[in-house]
Amino acid sequence: MVIPVTTQHNDNNRTGANLSETQLTTASVNVQQFGRLFRRHVVGAVYAQPLTLPGVVLPQLGTRDVLYVATMHNYVYAFDATDPAATAPLWRTSLGPSIRLADPGIGPGG
Repeated sequence: MVIPVTTQHNDNNRTGANLSETQLTTASVNVQQFGRLFRRHVVGAVYAQPLTLPGVVLPQLGTRDVLYVATMHNYVYAFDATDPAATAPLWRTSLGPSIRLADPGIGPGG
């Protein structure tokens, strides 16, 4: 089940609280039962909060739970949020040139 995360830190007050959480407990969060489920390849570093939205209707793909990711190379990706085998993005778009930061140790550099 994908819980909607439509803004940074889960709510407009930026509390970071997920008041809909029902599965994570002090008993279930341990090295045997908790960890990364899968990873996805993107171009550029991810500094923004990934967002999730369940039940998105995508033309020609049907209804999917979607994970949205934005990168420092100014790409936005949509991935299937629940299928570990779905490694290709559902879609990807460029918003223009990469973000340039004054600190070359952050982001894509140069």
